[in-house]
Amino acid sequence: VGKISQIDAELEHLANCESTQEALKVHLTNVQKLVDEFSLQEYSNLESWVADLDEKIEKVLLRRLTDMVNSWVHEFKNIDEIENPKFMKYSIHEIKIKDQVISMEPGIEIARTYWYGQFHAHMSIICDLPRVESSRYELRSRDEDNEMTVTYRSLAQKLEPELLSSAYGALNEILGEAEKSANTWLQYQ
Repeated sequence: VGKISQIDAELEHLANCESTQEALKVHLTNVQKLVDEFSLQEYSNLESWVADLDEKIEKVLLRRLTDMVNSWVHEFKNIDEIENPKFMKYSIHEIKIKDQVISMEPGIEIARTYWYGQFHAHMSIICDLPRVESSRYELRSRDEDNEMTVTYRSLAQKLEPELLSSAYGALNEILGEAEKSANTWLQYQ
């Protein structure tokens, strides 16, 4: 009973801790240690109990991921108005004239790659967390595991389609505006 209440406390901390992979991982690691104790004591039905626990963890992490994506999109859309961006670093592009040729460095496609990478890295804070396992000490082939089953990457598929659509829509909208602006300058050659 004491360990169960410790797990419940860790889940509460998981729901409210700082949104960094390190902070989230601390609480999952603490839960895993408690599950390992159950495993070493050979509790019966541990696998089904851990599956239920994993569902609880998924619900917490899905809510956190949803909030993080919403915050990221808000910050991306309003980066000029936010004094200390939490998730963003500016991407600076220069219009250059050299030998009577106007160019932009880095190009818009580089910016697109950069911002998509930033968005995916932000999602990976949660999606790359390790799942709690009931059988960490059992020998098995690493081929049996894949990234979707040993991490929470499957949470990305459980996000509301509208949320992802709005995130990618915001990226495409702002990058499209940047491209129009760049093309206006580049047409003067």
